[in-house]
Amino acid sequence: MPKKFVKNKTFLAVVGVFLAIALMNIHAIHTLQNFVVHLADMPECGIPDHLPTEVNWLTGLAFLELTAGFIGLFFLYYLKHQKDPMELWLEQTLPTTESAAEKEEKSEKCLDDSSNLESLKNDLATCFAGASEQSDEKFYAHLLTLIAPELEIIQGLVFKSMKTKGDATLKVIGGYAVSASKREREFAFGEGLVGQVAQNQRPIFLGQIPAEHLMETATGLGNSAPTHLCLLPIVHKQETLAVFELATFRAFSEEDISFLTWMATQLGEALGTPSQTNVKKHH
Repeated sequence: MPKKFVKNKTFLAVVGVFLAIALMNIHAIHTLQNFVVHLADMPECGIPDHLPTEVNWLTGLAFLELTAGFIGLFFLYYLKHQKDPMELWLEQTLPTTESAAEKEEKSEKCLDDSSNLESLKNDLATCFAGASEQSDEKFYAHLLTLIAPELEIIQGLVFKSMKTKGDATLKVIGGYAVSASKREREFAFGEGLVGQVAQNQRPIFLGQIPAEHLMETATGLGNSAPTHLCLLPIVHKQETLAVFELATFRAFSEEDISFLTWMATQLGEALGTPSQTNVKKHH
C-alpha cells in the first residue's frame, strides 16, 4: 500500500474522531445552555450570574472545534488531489527521457534506411549497366522488383514512350502487382496525369489518388486501395523516355523523393546511351 495513501487514511481517521468529539461537545453544551436558561427563569434556584456567560464561552469553543475539523477535512481533500513532488518530477522527466529515446530510435532508423538506400543504389547501378542486354519487359520488371520492398511500393507501372505514325504515345512496358487490364492502358502526351508528367517532365507526388488512377491490391485476405501515388518521368536530353507510376500505402519521405530523383537521372542517362556504361556504383 502506498505511503501517501496510508498517511491520508490516518489523517482522515484523526479528523473524523475530532469532528465526532466536537459534535458531541456542541450537543452537550447546547443541552446545558438550554437547561441553564430554564433555571435562570427560576430565581429560587440561585443560579450564579456568570454561569450563562461560561456556558456561552464553552459553546463558542465547541463551534471552534467543529470549524477546525472542517478545515482539516478541506486540507485532507487538498492533499489527496495534490500530486506528490516525486510524481511531478517523474512526469516532467519521463516525457523528456522518452522523447530522447524516440529521437535516438528515429535517428537509428534513418541511418538504417540511408544504408539500405545506398545498397539499393549499387544494385540499381548494376541493373542499369545491363539495360541494353535484356528486353524492356524483363529490365523494368527487375527494376520494379528491386525498388518495391525498400519504398514499400504495392503496385507499379512503367509507361514507355513509343512513336506511332509520328505521334508519341505512352504504353505500359512493365508492371508490378497489377492486373492484366491495367497493363493495357495507353496515354498520349498531355493526356491524364501520366501524359501530363511526360509532357512537363516533372514528377508528381499525390496524397489523394484521382479516380482514374485508383487501383486495388488483391491479396488472400481481400482487396485494398493505395493512398499515395508517385508519377516519375525518365528524361534524357529533354526527351521523355518513360514514366513510372508507383503506388503505396504511405507518403513518400524526403529520402524516398531524393532517391527517386537520383534513380530517374541515372536511368535516363543509361537508357539514353545504351551502348555505354554510364551509371557507376554509388559509394
